[in-house]
Amino acid sequence: MDLRTPTDRLHAHARMLADTNGSLVYWLHFAQIYAEVPGGPVMLLARAQTCAVLRATHKGNKLRVAYREAGIYLAPDSDQMLTEFRNPVTGKVTKMDPHFREGPAVYTRTATPVTIMGNSELDVKTQRPVRWSWHSSGTKIWMINDDPGTFAPGDPKSEKVQARDPLSGRILQTWHADQRDLARPRLTSVPCFKNYVVATSAWMPFFGDPGVRGSSFIRGMGSKLNEQQVLQTPEYQKLLETHADFFAEARKAS
Repeated sequence: MDLRTPTDRLHAHARMLADTNGSLVYWLHFAQIYAEVPGGPVMLLARAQTCAVLRATHKGNKLRVAYREAGIYLAPDSDQMLTEFRNPVTGKVTKMDPHFREGPAVYTRTATPVTIMGNSELDVKTQRPVRWSWHSSGTKIWMINDDPGTFAPGDPKSEKVQARDPLSGRILQTWHADQRDLARPRLTSVPCFKNYVVATSAWMPFFGDPGVRGSSFIRGMGSKLNEQQVLQTPEYQKLLETHADFFAEARKAS
């Protein structure tokens, strides 16, 4: 398989990420959310289980992806949904919504003669060169996507120390597939899984302000499934209990 041109790389990634025949694919994610403050230990604050639903179209040198994601936050040491949270720095206990929703959104990737331009589900407005690198060993192939950026603007008048600066961060994802699958051009979708790290310059807002400048990061993994496969997973069935309308809309959306 030749990955020397941007068009080839976009075609390979499209089949790893989604299904180029327009069928829905589901990405089940399992993550741990950590935070720290200067001089303190790294703290596991929560876990998350989410499911992203994607529908893609790939024509020529352009990939279009319709995206939405829903999930739940869980306690760090059990499968109980996180309905309240004790800030480990301030001791303050706050009620929190354990349900997570994002989207719907649409993002695109376009192969040019020299690079791939695109945006992402986190920033659907800005077109920029994607930071991809490809690696292989034997029949295994993996692509690393490094995406730094600013997630939210700062508020200089905020009483919260870490909210005064823009929330910046970095998403590092590694997508894994098999070269033998990608070498079969008639396959519109190939099996794929990924691992990822999301690092941010401040605590996640739903955990409250620690009173000092902190930082956080998420470590997780995801598995790509079709509709028949995802319906057999207990994790997706649990998400359906609170997000049935959200996933029904995803199935109807074009």
